[in-house]
Amino acid sequence: MQDGRVTARFDAGAKSAGAARRLVTTTLGGWRCGELAYEAALLTSELVTNAVRHAHSEVDVRLSRTDSGVRIEVDDHDPHPLAPRRPGPDDTGGRGLYLVGALARDWGVRLSPPGKTVWFELDLVDQQG
Repeated sequence: MQDGRVTARFDAGAKSAGAARRLVTTTLGGWRCGELAYEAALLTSELVTNAVRHAHSEVDVRLSRTDSGVRIEVDDHDPHPLAPRRPGPDDTGGRGLYLVGALARDWGVRLSPPGKTVWFELDLVDQQG
């Protein structure tokens, strides 16, 4: 954790999203970025859940500390593009990518054989502001 990069692999199981949330919270606390922990853990959980549910593959999660905040990447083994849904008011799912778009400073998707990488960035709040 000291060098500003952490990588972990999670299986395609139901407990992976929770394990990824704990990794993010612990890592950001160690990096003194705890103020980002809630949003980062929520968004990571959404992306890991999507990967487990739709790609049915192992998931790699990478965290990088930047000068202005953090970048988190989630890899899966499904080469198909993301298909964001437009959930109805009574739907219990389908809002993960909308949350990422609303809370992250920036986010995107890139093909990374054998699948894809979905990433997002969060900025630290200016402490002097």
